Amino acid sequence: MSSNPYLKDITKHEQIFAKELDKLLTKAVQAKDVQKKADKLTNSSTKTPPKPVEKVFEVALAKAMKSLPKKYGGLDIRPYPSYKQKDASWIAKVAVTAWFEMTGSGGGTYKVKPRDTLWDIAKDKYGHGMYWPVIAAENPKVVKSKGNFILAGVDLKIPAIDIPVGVCEVPSMTKASKPTPEARKPAMSVMYPTLEFDLEKGSSIKQVMKGPGMTLIVTTTLKGSIKVQKKGPLPGSFNLRTYETELSNGLKPFQSSIKFKSFKVDSITVASNVSGTTWKSSISISKTGAIKASLSPKPVSFKKKDLVFEGNVGLEIEIQAIPDKPKVKVRVPKPIYVEVFDWVVDNGAVVVGGVLIVGAGVVVVATLVEDVLTAGAGIADDPASFAAASAMFGQGLQMVR
Repeated sequence: MSSNPYLKDITKHEQIFAKELDKLLTKAVQAKDVQKKADKLTNSSTKTPPKPVEKVFEVALAKAMKSLPKKYGGLDIRPYPSYKQKDASWIAKVAVTAWFEMTGSGGGTYKVKPRDTLWDIAKDKYGHGMYWPVIAAENPKVVKSKGNFILAGVDLKIPAIDIPVGVCEVPSMTKASKPTPEARKPAMSVMYPTLEFDLEKGSSIKQVMKGPGMTLIVTTTLKGSIKVQKKGPLPGSFNLRTYETELSNGLKPFQSSIKFKSFKVDSITVASNVSGTTWKSSISISKTGAIKASLSPKPVSFKKKDLVFEGNVGLEIEIQAIPDKPKVKVRVPKPIYVEVFDWVVDNGAVVVGGVLIVGAGVVVVATLVEDVLTAGAGIADDPASFAAASAMFGQGLQMVR
């Protein structure tokens, strides 16, 4: 169990208050009017004060207890009167034990919501915001003194501590009873970063397939790049490599959806049924019979579940026709139509998916969907913009790592 940060001061002042009360209550039972009443009722010498005399002191003590100064209000006070006979008088004296009654509070975890503050969380869990340093000390990796003090979405450990049941007015607690600026900083949302995948690196892939009277060797090279971002704020734990893999896998349905729509003597048409984009290009035939086509990068924008994709994608295609019989001269007669086929096939002959993206250069753009300038405004409903401040992401990433 973590300790109350004010416990040392509380224990010290329990002792101080007990000594103060010794003097205060003793003075009350030794007041002249009280002593005078007791003396009037003293008519014999006995080892203990007569009951009427003892009653006078008890009444005076009870009255003094009821009128104690406010600063003793949170104490559990136990007075112990003692009596001593001097000449013909009974003299009363009071010894006091005093302590602040404590009870266990806190425990468990708490998921931070936008606009939460450490002060408010401590107030909810412990009854007073002054205990926020306990939470900060227990969560050094996700609570910082600079920048965003806490991030929305993180899980905070709420340690169990003993706290006074009633009012406990000791100097350290009185001083801490007003919130400091850092304890009042609202939790903010840092959005997932945008990753840009460079499609041109390592994307040349060959596929061998049979055509009418010939074998076709198709070499494709993707061009351009795609930016990908996940909607929502960063979670309490964030690993950039894991995130990169998640986004890379999210690209596979797009890549596998790129298909030949038609292949004619003079043109090639390729389409993606995910992005709704179609590329068209004229072709050229070299002396060796190779057919080449270059499809310039074209804007693509689409969403898949909680991922948003945006960028420019093009293709370079080279098709080499090898006749089944070497001596037969290759000609391209009427338009050759090839049925629509997947650009990515399961047997690995053409793999544009994981190999292409995982092997490609990955650039951390480190942008946010929205520039979070106000507390709690960080959750974007439409992360279509990939231009926002990168500083907050860098800082937020350090906090959640």
